Amino acid sequence: MKPFYIKKEVIHKHILFWIALTAFLVFVDPFEMGNIIEWIGTFVVMFSYCFTYYLSYIYVFPLFFKENKIKLILFSILIFVIYLFIRYLNAYVINPEAYIDFPVKKLLLNLVFLFLLVYFTAFSSYKNTLSIFEIKNSAELEKQILQNELIYYQNQFNKPFILNFLNYSYNESKEISPQANKAIELFNSLLEYTLVNSYNVKVSIKDEINYILCFIELKRLFIKEISILININCNTDSIFIYPGILICVIENSFKHGDILSKNDPVKINIENTKAGDLVFEVWNRKNSARSPLRSTMTGLNNVKKQLSHLYGSKFDLTIENSDNSYSILLTLQGKLLGKK
Repeated sequence: MKPFYIKKEVIHKHILFWIALTAFLVFVDPFEMGNIIEWIGTFVVMFSYCFTYYLSYIYVFPLFFKENKIKLILFSILIFVIYLFIRYLNAYVINPEAYIDFPVKKLLLNLVFLFLLVYFTAFSSYKNTLSIFEIKNSAELEKQILQNELIYYQNQFNKPFILNFLNYSYNESKEISPQANKAIELFNSLLEYTLVNSYNVKVSIKDEINYILCFIELKRLFIKEISILININCNTDSIFIYPGILICVIENSFKHGDILSKNDPVKINIENTKAGDLVFEVWNRKNSARSPLRSTMTGLNNVKKQLSHLYGSKFDLTIENSDNSYSILLTLQGKLLGKK
């Protein structure tokens, strides 16, 4: 592991800490302000602490704590010896009067105690910084994995070949089967929208709604009795969102819900709040006529990951799972609905 570096934005905090510590030492052990020797001695003491702390925190622990325990011990001993040497110079050469009443044994124990205090403070700072690095690295790794998965799914097929094939099938099926021709047209629109748009580039909510309506229309060709109520009440010209999130929620509802119920149809609601937020809600009654499909929650977990990746914490996702119904409410903050 590489040595640590103290960021510029926190350097002033370190400086303020050492100034405060120096002031504290002067307060608990006052001396004549005009005594230069006393001031030099105080700064030598502070230098010994800084030397021990920063050399351990920035260099020794990052390089050797995980990689080489022997070097860690050797360098720690070296730091301790240098620390003792600096303190010896201060106690017996620079400012001997300040330690005239200290027995050698007591002074040595005091110096060892202070060294260990500073040394393990540096170790605690190292562990804390390491934890922050690991959390950030883990988040970056998960982000990269998610990006790779999305890119992989978008590039599984040769896009021009697939679209050309669908156009060919569409033209050839016009006279043979109008219904099949319509299904090919809808599927071609869905696929083209998916392939053309990138998951991390915003699209107009109008385009996303058209994609959803196209998906539902194709679903109706497969199942004519499908029962859905759609309410759209938002400004489709000024709202932009990341594609593919809303449709995942709808697909989940179609997969596990009773889409044939005339009394309790699937309800899809897309609207603006007075505050300018975008509200997307899907409600469905559970299908009691068949054995419930075992849900792995993979789709919804991916939706949560994608929302966190794209919107950070600026969204609210509420899931209500009762015995008879299932609903998902997604709210996106208005300030995130611009084109960029």
